[in-house]
Amino acid sequence: MQSATLARPILAATGLAHEVAGAFGDIGVFLPLALGLIAVNGMDPTLVFGLAGAYYLLTGRFYRLPLPVQPFKAVSAIAIAGGLSAGTVQGAALGMSVGLLLLSLGRAPAIIDRLFAPPVVRGIQLGLGIILLQGGLQLVVRDQRLPAGAGTIGAGALLLAGVMAVALVQARGRVPAILVAGVVGLIWGALTLPAALPPVSLGPVLALPVLPTAAELGTALAVLVLPQLPLTLGNSVVSTAAVAQEYFGERAVRVTPRTLLRDMGLANLAAGLGGGIPMCHGAGGLTAHVRFGARTATAAYVAGVFYLVLAVGLGAAAPAFLALFPMAMLGVLVGYVGWQHLLLVRRLSAPADLAVAGLIGAVTLVAGSLALGFGVGLAVYWGRRLAIARISRKPT
Repeated sequence: MQSATLARPILAATGLAHEVAGAFGDIGVFLPLALGLIAVNGMDPTLVFGLAGAYYLLTGRFYRLPLPVQPFKAVSAIAIAGGLSAGTVQGAALGMSVGLLLLSLGRAPAIIDRLFAPPVVRGIQLGLGIILLQGGLQLVVRDQRLPAGAGTIGAGALLLAGVMAVALVQARGRVPAILVAGVVGLIWGALTLPAALPPVSLGPVLALPVLPTAAELGTALAVLVLPQLPLTLGNSVVSTAAVAQEYFGERAVRVTPRTLLRDMGLANLAAGLGGGIPMCHGAGGLTAHVRFGARTATAAYVAGVFYLVLAVGLGAAAPAFLALFPMAMLGVLVGYVGWQHLLLVRRLSAPADLAVAGLIGAVTLVAGSLALGFGVGLAVYWGRRLAIARISRKPT
Protein backbone atom coordinates (compact mmCIF):
# COMPACT_ATOMS: atom_id res chain seq x y z
CA MET A 1 0.00 0.00 0.00
CA GLN A 2 1.99 2.95 -1.22
CA SER A 3 1.45 6.20 0.65
CA ALA A 4 -0.78 8.69 -1.10
CA THR A 5 0.86 11.56 -2.95
CA LEU A 6 0.79 14.78 -0.97
CA ALA A 7 -2.12 16.93 -2.14
CA ARG A 8 -4.46 19.62 -0.95
CA PRO A 9 -6.22 18.67 2.30
CA ILE A 10 -9.80 17.51 1.90
CA LEU A 11 -10.92 18.72 5.34
CA ALA A 12 -12.24 22.13 6.29
CA ALA A 13 -11.05 23.77 9.49
CA THR A 14 -13.28 23.61 12.56
CA GLY A 15 -13.58 25.57 15.78
CA LEU A 16 -12.28 24.87 19.27
CA ALA A 17 -15.45 23.03 20.30
CA HIS A 18 -15.01 20.57 17.46
CA GLU A 19 -11.33 20.10 18.32
CA VAL A 20 -12.27 19.24 21.90
CA ALA A 21 -14.94 16.81 20.71
CA GLY A 22 -12.52 15.29 18.22
CA ALA A 23 -9.98 14.73 20.98
CA PHE A 24 -12.26 12.02 22.39
CA GLY A 25 -13.15 10.40 19.08
CA ASP A 26 -10.79 7.48 19.70
CA ILE A 27 -11.41 7.07 23.43
CA GLY A 28 -13.59 4.04 22.75
CA VAL A 29 -10.51 2.12 21.60
CA PHE A 30 -8.01 3.36 24.18
CA LEU A 31 -10.00 3.07 27.40
CA PRO A 32 -11.37 -0.49 27.09
CA LEU A 33 -7.95 -1.93 26.28
CA ALA A 34 -6.13 0.20 28.86
CA LEU A 35 -8.65 -0.67 31.57
CA GLY A 36 -8.39 -4.33 30.64
CA LEU A 37 -4.61 -4.27 30.99
CA ILE A 38 -4.93 -2.50 34.36
CA ALA A 39 -7.67 -4.76 35.72
CA VAL A 40 -6.49 -8.13 34.40
CA ASN A 41 -2.74 -7.74 33.96
CA GLY A 42 -1.97 -5.46 36.90
CA MET A 43 -0.55 -2.49 34.99
CA ASP A 44 0.01 0.67 37.02
CA PRO A 45 -2.80 3.14 36.14
CA THR A 46 -0.71 6.24 36.84
CA LEU A 47 2.09 5.07 34.54
CA VAL A 48 -0.34 3.83 31.88
CA PHE A 49 -2.28 7.09 31.61
CA GLY A 50 0.70 9.33 32.32
CA LEU A 51 2.86 7.93 29.53
CA ALA A 52 -0.11 7.90 27.15
CA GLY A 53 -0.81 11.55 27.90
CA ALA A 54 2.82 12.51 27.37
CA TYR A 55 2.87 10.58 24.08
CA TYR A 56 -0.22 12.43 22.87
CA LEU A 57 1.38 15.80 23.69
CA LEU A 58 4.64 14.94 21.93
CA THR A 59 2.77 13.53 18.93
CA GLY A 60 0.76 16.73 18.55
CA ARG A 61 3.88 18.87 18.93
CA PHE A 62 5.85 16.97 16.28
CA TYR A 63 3.22 16.22 13.63
CA ARG A 64 0.91 19.19 14.38
CA LEU A 65 -2.00 16.89 13.54
CA PRO A 66 -4.53 14.87 15.60
CA LEU A 67 -2.72 11.54 15.30
CA PRO A 68 -4.14 9.00 17.77
CA VAL A 69 -2.34 7.16 20.55
CA GLN A 70 -3.63 3.63 21.11
CA PRO A 71 -2.59 0.47 22.92
CA PHE A 72 -1.19 -2.24 20.66
CA LYS A 73 -4.38 -4.17 19.99
CA ALA A 74 -3.01 -7.67 19.38
CA VAL A 75 -0.74 -7.35 22.42
CA SER A 76 -3.65 -6.12 24.53
CA ALA A 77 -6.11 -8.79 23.39
CA ILE A 78 -3.68 -11.69 23.86
CA ALA A 79 -2.37 -10.37 27.20
CA ILE A 80 -5.88 -9.82 28.58
CA ALA A 81 -7.17 -13.18 27.37
CA GLY A 82 -4.13 -15.00 28.76
CA GLY A 83 -3.83 -13.03 32.00
CA LEU A 84 -0.15 -12.35 31.32
CA SER A 85 1.95 -10.45 33.84
CA ALA A 86 2.57 -6.72 33.72
CA GLY A 87 6.25 -7.43 33.12
CA THR A 88 5.39 -9.46 30.04
CA VAL A 89 3.34 -6.55 28.67
CA GLN A 90 6.28 -4.21 29.30
CA GLY A 91 8.54 -6.74 27.59
CA ALA A 92 6.34 -6.51 24.52
CA ALA A 93 6.88 -2.74 24.47
CA LEU A 94 10.65 -3.23 24.60
CA GLY A 95 10.57 -5.91 21.90
CA MET A 96 8.42 -3.77 19.62
CA SER A 97 10.71 -0.81 20.26
CA VAL A 98 13.77 -2.67 19.01
CA GLY A 99 11.93 -4.05 15.99
CA LEU A 100 10.43 -0.71 14.94
CA LEU A 101 13.68 1.22 15.34
CA LEU A 102 15.59 -1.35 13.26
CA LEU A 103 12.93 -1.25 10.55
CA SER A 104 13.21 2.55 10.37
CA LEU A 105 16.74 2.23 8.96
CA GLY A 106 17.85 2.20 5.32
CA ARG A 107 15.37 1.18 2.62
CA ALA A 108 13.20 -0.86 5.00
CA PRO A 109 10.40 1.77 5.27
CA ALA A 110 10.02 1.93 1.47
CA ILE A 111 9.90 -1.87 1.22
CA ILE A 112 7.28 -2.04 3.98
CA ASP A 113 5.22 0.64 2.24
CA ARG A 114 5.09 -1.45 -0.94
CA LEU A 115 4.77 -4.85 0.71
CA PHE A 116 1.61 -4.16 2.72
CA ALA A 117 -1.03 -3.97 0.00
CA PRO A 118 -4.65 -3.09 0.97
CA PRO A 119 -5.93 -6.73 0.98
CA VAL A 120 -3.11 -7.73 3.33
CA VAL A 121 -3.77 -4.80 5.67
CA ARG A 122 -7.52 -5.49 5.74
CA GLY A 123 -6.85 -9.17 6.36
CA ILE A 124 -4.63 -8.32 9.33
CA GLN A 125 -7.38 -6.07 10.69
CA LEU A 126 -9.89 -8.89 10.18
CA GLY A 127 -7.67 -11.29 12.11
CA LEU A 128 -7.23 -8.73 14.87
CA GLY A 129 -10.99 -8.30 15.08
CA ILE A 130 -11.34 -12.04 15.59
CA ILE A 131 -8.72 -11.99 18.37
CA LEU A 132 -10.44 -9.07 20.11
CA LEU A 133 -13.85 -10.76 19.88
CA GLN A 134 -12.38 -13.92 21.39
CA GLY A 135 -10.75 -11.92 24.18
CA GLY A 136 -13.99 -10.09 24.90
CA LEU A 137 -15.93 -13.35 25.00
CA GLN A 138 -13.47 -14.82 27.50
CA LEU A 139 -14.02 -11.83 29.78
CA VAL A 140 -17.78 -12.36 29.54
CA VAL A 141 -17.79 -16.07 30.36
CA ARG A 142 -15.06 -16.01 33.03
CA ASP A 143 -15.78 -15.99 36.76
CA GLN A 144 -17.50 -12.65 37.28
CA ARG A 145 -16.39 -12.11 40.86
CA LEU A 146 -14.98 -8.60 40.86
CA PRO A 147 -11.62 -7.41 42.24
CA ALA A 148 -13.34 -6.15 45.39
CA GLY A 149 -14.72 -9.61 46.09
CA ALA A 150 -18.13 -8.09 46.85
CA GLY A 151 -20.27 -10.55 44.97
CA THR A 152 -21.00 -12.40 41.77
CA ILE A 153 -23.10 -10.91 38.99
CA GLY A 154 -25.00 -12.28 36.01
CA ALA A 155 -22.75 -12.26 32.95
CA GLY A 156 -25.61 -12.95 30.57
CA ALA A 157 -27.62 -9.97 31.79
CA LEU A 158 -24.59 -7.70 31.56
CA LEU A 159 -23.78 -8.90 28.07
CA LEU A 160 -27.33 -8.20 26.96
CA ALA A 161 -27.28 -4.74 28.54
CA GLY A 162 -23.97 -3.89 26.90
CA VAL A 163 -25.02 -5.07 23.46
CA MET A 164 -28.30 -3.19 23.72
CA ALA A 165 -26.56 0.02 24.77
CA VAL A 166 -24.05 -0.22 21.94
CA ALA A 167 -26.72 -1.01 19.34
CA LEU A 168 -29.06 1.73 20.52
CA VAL A 169 -26.55 4.56 20.55
CA GLN A 170 -24.75 3.41 17.41
CA ALA A 171 -28.05 3.64 15.56
CA ARG A 172 -28.48 7.24 16.67
CA GLY A 173 -24.85 8.07 15.86
CA ARG A 174 -24.63 11.16 18.07
CA VAL A 175 -22.13 10.06 20.73
CA PRO A 176 -19.63 7.19 20.84
CA ALA A 177 -21.72 4.14 21.64
CA ILE A 178 -18.91 2.56 23.59
CA LEU A 179 -18.97 5.37 26.17
CA VAL A 180 -22.64 4.79 26.92
CA ALA A 181 -21.98 1.07 27.30
CA GLY A 182 -19.27 1.91 29.82
CA VAL A 183 -21.61 4.14 31.81
CA VAL A 184 -24.20 1.33 31.82
CA GLY A 185 -21.55 -1.00 33.24
CA LEU A 186 -20.62 1.39 36.03
CA ILE A 187 -24.25 2.01 36.99
CA TRP A 188 -24.99 -1.72 36.97
CA GLY A 189 -21.96 -2.42 39.13
CA ALA A 190 -22.91 0.32 41.59
CA LEU A 191 -26.47 -0.99 41.92
CA THR A 192 -25.57 -4.67 42.27
CA LEU A 193 -22.50 -4.32 44.47
CA PRO A 194 -23.29 -1.70 47.11
CA ALA A 195 -20.93 -2.93 49.82
CA ALA A 196 -17.33 -3.95 50.54
CA LEU A 197 -15.79 -1.73 47.88
CA PRO A 198 -12.21 -0.47 48.26
CA PRO A 199 -11.88 3.07 49.63
CA VAL A 200 -11.66 5.82 47.02
CA SER A 201 -8.48 7.89 47.27
CA LEU A 202 -7.54 10.55 44.74
CA GLY A 203 -4.04 11.25 43.50
CA PRO A 204 -1.38 9.28 41.64
CA VAL A 205 -0.03 5.85 42.50
CA LEU A 206 3.51 6.56 43.65
CA ALA A 207 5.43 3.45 42.65
CA LEU A 208 8.63 2.92 40.69
CA PRO A 209 8.37 0.81 37.52
CA VAL A 210 9.82 -2.70 37.63
CA LEU A 211 11.73 -4.01 34.63
CA PRO A 212 10.59 -7.30 33.05
CA THR A 213 12.55 -10.46 33.80
CA ALA A 214 14.37 -12.48 31.16
CA ALA A 215 11.56 -15.06 31.21
CA GLU A 216 8.93 -12.34 30.73
CA LEU A 217 10.91 -10.90 27.82
CA GLY A 218 11.07 -14.30 26.17
CA THR A 219 7.33 -14.82 26.56
CA ALA A 220 6.64 -11.34 25.23
CA LEU A 221 8.70 -11.88 22.09
CA ALA A 222 7.12 -15.24 21.27
CA VAL A 223 3.52 -14.62 22.30
CA LEU A 224 2.97 -10.87 21.88
CA VAL A 225 5.55 -9.26 19.56
CA LEU A 226 5.36 -11.85 16.77
CA PRO A 227 1.62 -11.41 16.08
CA GLN A 228 1.71 -7.64 16.73
CA LEU A 229 4.52 -6.62 14.39
CA PRO A 230 2.77 -7.24 11.04
CA LEU A 231 -0.36 -5.48 12.29
CA THR A 232 1.69 -2.47 13.36
CA LEU A 233 3.53 -2.27 10.04
CA GLY A 234 0.32 -2.52 8.04
CA ASN A 235 -2.07 -0.39 10.09
CA SER A 236 0.04 1.90 12.25
CA VAL A 237 2.71 2.66 9.66
CA VAL A 238 1.53 2.23 6.06
CA SER A 239 -2.19 2.92 6.48
CA THR A 240 -1.69 5.80 8.93
CA ALA A 241 0.72 7.58 6.58
CA ALA A 242 -1.64 7.14 3.62
CA VAL A 243 -4.76 8.26 5.49
CA ALA A 244 -3.00 11.29 7.03
CA GLN A 245 -1.86 12.45 3.61
CA GLU A 246 -5.34 11.90 2.20
CA TYR A 247 -6.94 13.98 4.95
CA PHE A 248 -4.38 16.74 5.44
CA GLY A 249 -2.33 16.95 2.23
CA GLU A 250 0.89 18.93 2.63
CA ARG A 251 0.23 19.39 6.35
CA ALA A 252 1.01 15.68 6.73
CA VAL A 253 4.49 16.01 5.25
CA ARG A 254 6.04 14.63 8.46
CA VAL A 255 3.73 11.60 8.60
CA THR A 256 5.88 9.10 6.71
CA PRO A 257 6.55 5.41 7.35
CA ARG A 258 10.06 6.23 8.56
CA THR A 259 9.02 8.89 11.08
CA LEU A 260 6.15 6.73 12.36
CA LEU A 261 8.51 3.79 12.87
CA ARG A 262 10.97 5.97 14.76
CA ASP A 263 8.46 7.76 16.96
CA MET A 264 6.66 4.54 17.94
CA GLY A 265 10.00 2.86 18.55
CA LEU A 266 11.10 5.58 20.96
CA ALA A 267 7.68 5.75 22.65
CA ASN A 268 7.68 2.03 23.32
CA LEU A 269 11.22 2.17 24.65
CA ALA A 270 9.95 4.69 27.21
CA ALA A 271 6.87 2.57 27.93
CA GLY A 272 8.86 -0.62 28.40
CA LEU A 273 11.34 1.01 30.76
CA GLY A 274 8.78 3.25 32.48
CA GLY A 275 6.03 0.75 33.29
CA GLY A 276 3.57 1.80 30.59
CA ILE A 277 1.65 -0.18 28.00
CA PRO A 278 2.82 -0.69 24.40
CA MET A 279 1.39 2.11 22.23
CA CYS A 280 1.04 3.02 18.58
CA HIS A 281 -0.85 5.20 16.12
CA GLY A 282 -3.56 3.88 13.79
CA ALA A 283 -5.49 4.76 10.64
CA GLY A 284 -8.83 3.95 12.28
CA GLY A 285 -8.04 6.13 15.28
CA LEU A 286 -7.08 9.03 13.03
CA THR A 287 -10.38 8.67 11.18
CA ALA A 288 -12.23 8.61 14.52
CA HIS A 289 -10.57 11.85 15.65
CA VAL A 290 -11.36 13.51 12.32
CA ARG A 291 -14.96 12.26 12.27
CA PHE A 292 -15.65 14.00 15.58
CA GLY A 293 -14.15 17.30 14.42
CA ALA A 294 -10.37 17.19 15.04
CA ARG A 295 -8.28 19.00 12.44
CA THR A 296 -5.18 20.25 14.29
CA ALA A 297 -2.79 19.37 17.09
CA THR A 298 -5.19 21.02 19.53
CA ALA A 299 -7.16 17.77 19.71
CA ALA A 300 -3.99 15.84 20.53
CA TYR A 301 -3.13 18.33 23.27
CA VAL A 302 -6.62 18.03 24.78
CA ALA A 303 -6.40 14.22 24.76
CA GLY A 304 -2.93 14.35 26.27
CA VAL A 305 -4.00 16.64 29.11
CA PHE A 306 -7.06 14.45 29.74
CA TYR A 307 -4.94 11.32 30.24
CA LEU A 308 -2.43 13.20 32.38
CA VAL A 309 -5.28 14.36 34.61
CA LEU A 310 -6.45 10.74 34.90
CA ALA A 311 -2.92 9.69 35.82
CA VAL A 312 -2.30 12.37 38.44
CA GLY A 313 -5.79 12.80 39.82
CA LEU A 314 -7.42 9.39 39.61
CA GLY A 315 -4.62 6.84 39.47
CA ALA A 316 -5.08 5.81 43.10
CA ALA A 317 -8.85 5.54 42.61
CA ALA A 318 -8.50 2.88 39.91
CA PRO A 319 -9.12 -0.10 42.28
CA ALA A 320 -12.46 1.34 43.44
CA PHE A 321 -13.42 2.26 39.89
CA LEU A 322 -12.58 -1.20 38.54
CA ALA A 323 -14.44 -2.85 41.40
CA LEU A 324 -17.58 -1.14 40.13
CA PHE A 325 -16.92 -2.12 36.53
CA PRO A 326 -18.10 -5.68 35.75
CA MET A 327 -15.67 -7.84 33.79
CA ALA A 328 -18.51 -8.90 31.51
CA MET A 329 -19.13 -5.31 30.49
CA LEU A 330 -15.41 -4.85 29.89
CA GLY A 331 -15.68 -7.88 27.62
CA VAL A 332 -18.48 -6.15 25.71
CA LEU A 333 -16.29 -3.08 25.20
CA VAL A 334 -13.29 -5.12 24.01
CA GLY A 335 -15.55 -7.14 21.73
CA TYR A 336 -17.03 -3.96 20.29
CA VAL A 337 -13.56 -2.76 19.32
CA GLY A 338 -13.06 -6.12 17.62
CA TRP A 339 -16.35 -5.81 15.74
CA GLN A 340 -15.35 -2.38 14.43
CA HIS A 341 -12.15 -3.92 13.05
CA LEU A 342 -14.06 -6.75 11.39
CA LEU A 343 -16.14 -4.20 9.48
CA LEU A 344 -13.06 -2.64 7.88
CA VAL A 345 -12.89 -5.52 5.39
CA ARG A 346 -15.96 -4.03 3.68
CA ARG A 347 -13.69 -1.41 2.12
CA LEU A 348 -12.44 -4.09 -0.27
CA SER A 349 -14.52 -4.81 -3.36
CA ALA A 350 -12.56 -7.09 -5.70
CA PRO A 351 -13.30 -10.81 -5.08
CA ALA A 352 -9.59 -11.70 -5.17
CA ASP A 353 -8.79 -9.05 -2.55
CA LEU A 354 -11.65 -10.22 -0.33
CA ALA A 355 -10.37 -13.79 -0.67
CA VAL A 356 -6.90 -12.80 0.58
CA ALA A 357 -8.32 -10.89 3.54
CA GLY A 358 -10.70 -13.75 4.34
CA LEU A 359 -7.83 -16.23 4.18
CA ILE A 360 -5.82 -14.26 6.73
CA GLY A 361 -8.84 -14.10 9.02
CA ALA A 362 -9.60 -17.82 8.61
CA VAL A 363 -6.03 -18.91 9.36
CA THR A 364 -5.98 -16.63 12.40
CA LEU A 365 -9.22 -18.17 13.66
CA VAL A 366 -8.27 -21.81 13.03
CA ALA A 367 -4.58 -21.67 13.97
CA GLY A 368 -4.93 -19.03 16.67
CA SER A 369 -2.01 -17.09 15.19
CA LEU A 370 -2.27 -13.70 13.52
CA ALA A 371 1.38 -13.94 12.48
CA LEU A 372 0.71 -17.21 10.64
CA GLY A 373 -2.39 -15.76 9.01
CA PHE A 374 -0.39 -12.75 7.86
CA GLY A 375 2.37 -14.94 6.43
CA VAL A 376 -0.04 -17.14 4.49
CA GLY A 377 -2.02 -14.18 3.17
CA LEU A 378 1.11 -12.27 2.16
CA ALA A 379 2.47 -15.29 0.29
CA VAL A 380 -0.83 -15.87 -1.53
CA TYR A 381 -1.28 -12.22 -2.48
CA TRP A 382 2.21 -11.69 -3.87
CA GLY A 383 2.33 -15.17 -5.40
CA ARG A 384 -0.79 -14.32 -7.39
CA ARG A 385 0.59 -10.92 -8.39
CA LEU A 386 3.84 -12.46 -9.62
CA ALA A 387 1.99 -15.17 -11.55
CA ILE A 388 -0.18 -12.57 -13.29
CA ALA A 389 2.91 -10.50 -14.13
CA ARG A 390 4.66 -13.50 -15.69
CA ILE A 391 1.64 -14.41 -17.78
CA SER A 392 1.30 -10.84 -19.04
CA ARG A 393 4.96 -10.80 -20.14
CA LYS A 394 4.65 -13.97 -22.24
CA PRO A 395 4.53 -13.32 -26.00
CA THR A 396 1.18 -14.10 -27.62
